[in-house]
Amino acid sequence: MVTNKKNTQKKSKKRVKKQKNKKTKKSSLFVRFFYMSIYFGLTLFVVLIFGLWLYSLELDRKYKLSDKKLQGVFWELPSRVYARPLELYVGKPLKLKNLKKELKYLGYHKKPSLYESGTYKTDGNHIFIYKRAFNFWNGTEKSKLIRVTLKNNKIIKLYDPNIKKSIAITRLEPLLIGSIYPKHGQDRILIKLDETPDILIDALLSTEDRRFYSHPGIDLKGLARAVVQGIKKGRISQGASTLTQQFVKNHYLTRERTISRKLKEALMAIILEKNYSKNQILEGYLNEIFLGQDGRRAIHGFGLASQYYFGLPLKDLGLHQIATLVALIKEPVRANPFKYPQYAKKRRMTILNVIAKQNLVSEKSV
Repeated sequence: MVTNKKNTQKKSKKRVKKQKNKKTKKSSLFVRFFYMSIYFGLTLFVVLIFGLWLYSLELDRKYKLSDKKLQGVFWELPSRVYARPLELYVGKPLKLKNLKKELKYLGYHKKPSLYESGTYKTDGNHIFIYKRAFNFWNGTEKSKLIRVTLKNNKIIKLYDPNIKKSIAITRLEPLLIGSIYPKHGQDRILIKLDETPDILIDALLSTEDRRFYSHPGIDLKGLARAVVQGIKKGRISQGASTLTQQFVKNHYLTRERTISRKLKEALMAIILEKNYSKNQILEGYLNEIFLGQDGRRAIHGFGLASQYYFGLPLKDLGLHQIATLVALIKEPVRANPFKYPQYAKKRRMTILNVIAKQNLVSEKSV
């Protein structure tokens, strides 16, 4: 009996020992697999980062992203195209309504008192014009106040109130039709950041890229939010592109929706942010963004868009007009006020509501 007990105990100990050995082996295999997975993941990550770094160098070389010129966006002067200047002289056939229309095209504003160039007022058959200065091919036409008297649809007198003398002939500056970048053959009216209305900059950042001045070219928070929204809606979100990415897409790349293009766009945005200031990129964006189509002519930049849609310089636009231009960024075709006025008003109201919620203007202004 004692012998049987001892044998049973020995067998039990051996069984327990075998079970422990099995558990140890399983645990050891799991640990090995765990560490191998970590090593493999780290190796893959390093290879991926190295590959992206090499690809970034190639993109930098191909598109000259760090040449301090942005392919001429900031410093290349465009070739300007003007219409024939309007000459005013005694005896010229001219209707008052046609002269007013010409002044409107040139961006002159009707004011009760004339204290600055680019303004005019009417008084019976007289029209007072405070001319802008302009460099013509044969000399400079100075800024000055003139009085034009019309009768029977023709000019009967030109008068300079400052020197109190009649003048024989004068010219108004020609209408700027457009500006062509020689390298790209694209129309432009260049604007500078410090000359851009503050409300346009505020509206742009509020609707397109609120973290523009803090992100490195790509907005990871915005990207994560877009992915979550995409999963909820069951489709890929069109959001999450920063102003820098939009600039890259418009200036360097195409508008195709592919993963490779988005990867290029993101890497190039980071490279640009490294080589240029935020204000430089923002100024480039203002002059480059696609805002519609006029036949074969693409409308690029807020300067040209302001003239094309409203016939006014950007600095003279009102809040609703600026909101209309900002609304064109996401939908330059559908939000075109000429072709789809009702939808354009709807998009404009959306922009105005965002502006009001951000306390950029009062709700009464909206």
